[in-house]
Amino acid sequence: GAAIIVSHDRYLIDAVTTRTLELEERLVTSFPGAYSVYVRLKAELVERRRELIERQQEEIAKLEAYIRRYKAGNRATMAKSREKRLGRVQQHAVEAPRQAKTMRVKTSAGAASGKTVLTMRGVMKQYGHQRVLQDIELLLFRGERIGLLGANGVGKSTLLKLMARLEEPTAGRITHGTGVRVTYFAQEPTSALDPENSVLDEVLADRPMTPEAVRTYLGRFLFNGEDVFKQVAMLSGGERQRLSLAKMLLDEPNVLLLDEPTNHLDIPSREALEAALRDFAGTIVVATHDRYLLERLTSRILTIQDGAIADFHGTYHELSVKRARERVRKVEKPEVARAGPAKKPRQKQSSALNFEEVAGQIADAERDLENVSRRLGDPELYRDPDLVKKAQQQYKGAEERLAELYALLETLDSAG
Repeated sequence: GAAIIVSHDRYLIDAVTTRTLELEERLVTSFPGAYSVYVRLKAELVERRRELIERQQEEIAKLEAYIRRYKAGNRATMAKSREKRLGRVQQHAVEAPRQAKTMRVKTSAGAASGKTVLTMRGVMKQYGHQRVLQDIELLLFRGERIGLLGANGVGKSTLLKLMARLEEPTAGRITHGTGVRVTYFAQEPTSALDPENSVLDEVLADRPMTPEAVRTYLGRFLFNGEDVFKQVAMLSGGERQRLSLAKMLLDEPNVLLLDEPTNHLDIPSREALEAALRDFAGTIVVATHDRYLLERLTSRILTIQDGAIADFHGTYHELSVKRARERVRKVEKPEVARAGPAKKPRQKQSSALNFEEVAGQIADAERDLENVSRRLGDPELYRDPDLVKKAQQQYKGAEERLAELYALLETLDSAG
């Protein structure tokens, strides 16, 4: 059936949608393709619009210069004609799009820490009779970008609090390296905010800043004008999240421990935070369900399961591919056993080749879909209805082919 999905989860909408509707300036614009295709087509559309506006402004400037020069001379008639033309150009001129309000986040790490940021040896954490973490051995190094994965309730927040020394381990030892300055960002920002304070007072606190400087700084987090006098208790979830981020980044830490930092943030705010974190010169550990953020930010993944940590050096995508291959291998083993020792190498090679073939065909199908999407995003295409119809048919065919390939891959996954 059909589905309309409103979501800030970029990974989700990129994986399941085939068309994107953008609501901007009270207008809805339809883009073919999923989120990543929309981002590219939107950027191209904005660039073409910018170039058109520049050409229009150049023409207006030339017409105005001509009119000023010859309006009172012997070319007054031609100047009059230019005035009419100028009026038509101005009447039909494309307006510059209004800039959407987005966070302007900048990160500034303090003095660099030592090479070894944190060491955990034999760490165990227990609440009453419930053991959450056990036998944790971990080294974190300066400049690493680490993602923290695991189901809800497995101990991700607990691990971050132990790293921040907000909690003590039940057993084992945690050591910070030389010059480490840690800031912990809580999953629920309310816990770190005073509901009785105004936004301004919450940031000002005992920091050596003037109210004017704080108001300017808060403007980068979309607290403008009278917003800074709003009581924290009256803020929305997204506003509290932005306020907590503003406080955190003012202290110039060199280690950020982030627990679901994109919660309650819309996509433009997520992208602004994401860009700022990529520019951060220090060390980052982030627990998040935002897979888009994980893929674009982290290069090491820690997964918590049954109180233990699995350490993977690579991106989220590389980890996903590794897990998919492991599931395929699990399917292979029973078949190999039944085939007997003599056929074992042949069975394994055939199954592995099948997986690689499907992966390669998916990549080819995605490229085909992207190429057709690019054509559908070109305004010149719509001058010829036959070409439009052909391109739409090609898009539908590429979509169906991609769906078939993913269904094949899902069959292998579900069998594991």
